[in-house]
Amino acid sequence: MSSPDNSDGIVEFSRINGGEVLWPKSFSMQGDGLYHQNQEKGEPQKICGPFYVLGMARDKSNSEWSIYLSWYDPDGSPHKEKIALADLVSQGTDCFRGLVSRGFPLHASSGSLQKLKSALGGVKCKKRVRLIEQTGWFEDNFVLPHEVLGRRDQEIVFTNVSHAALYGRLGELDDWRENVAALASGNTRLVFAISTACRGP
Repeated sequence: MSSPDNSDGIVEFSRINGGEVLWPKSFSMQGDGLYHQNQEKGEPQKICGPFYVLGMARDKSNSEWSIYLSWYDPDGSPHKEKIALADLVSQGTDCFRGLVSRGFPLHASSGSLQKLKSALGGVKCKKRVRLIEQTGWFEDNFVLPHEVLGRRDQEIVFTNVSHAALYGRLGELDDWRENVAALASGNTRLVFAISTACRGP
């Protein structure tokens, strides 16, 4: 997957991001990165490369609020990660370590880190993301590690990476119907066993 085309130079990032992200005063996201404008007149300072704000994220109990981000690493590979709002009001800049380890386009100077922290701490976004740690039903959706089944009015993200290794996909639905379900027809015990195996944890 390649990064967005920014060949036309500096493009207002609100155009790319759907116009639903509002940055604090003196910050602006443009096609080649996030900029900070000092109060004094002068050229805006670039504090990091481009990234997307996908939405304001929270868990299923509407706690642990965070900002859900996506970006491309230097090889052009996409990444998604959250950064907790609580970390943005704490001292220091360790909250960016996980992002940087995955190729986040950050300028490593202390001034740029503090400015990025201020920008993220004040950004506003209309979109919402729900973070789910367990497989199974959430409202009208069935959550699996690699997909969410159902009709969604928000993005749902499965965050329990270690749990994802327990799941895999094998075969197609028609294969299961013809080679498993059809053979159980009329056998109530087999029907019960298959139904139990297909239920959520």
